[in-house]
Amino acid sequence: MNTEFAEKELPMQKPRHFYGKHYKSGDALVDWIFRRFIESINTKIKQIVLKRRLKYETEELLDGLWEPNTHTLYLNPAKYKHKKSYDILQSFIHELGHILFESIRERNINQLENILFEKLTPQQKRALRSFIPKDETDS
Repeated sequence: MNTEFAEKELPMQKPRHFYGKHYKSGDALVDWIFRRFIESINTKIKQIVLKRRLKYETEELLDGLWEPNTHTLYLNPAKYKHKKSYDILQSFIHELGHILFESIRERNINQLENILFEKLTPQQKRALRSFIPKDETDS
């Protein structure tokens, strides 16, 4: 069987959990959201894909995209329109916000992203970052 042109589907890894005092910020709401993010990654996301020049129906370049029909989360690793301090983790947090809070408007998700990026501890950020693939797709 020739699998050279078969589309590769990489399932998410075995579920990982990050509990205990090591993964607490001291802010009950931030910690609750962090735990829901980990739960969403483990249960709702089938794969996370890095893809440059990420676009959707509009021709506008995107930082990230959640595709609920395929359970795929796309992240754009390029720093094309970001400040020098851009961190792909910000886009990941943003897209996780869309998964967790499906009906919230975009500007509120942006606010949530900024607040969480500031309030999450280095250990919590490291835990979330561990789910982001190191390699990007060629598509």
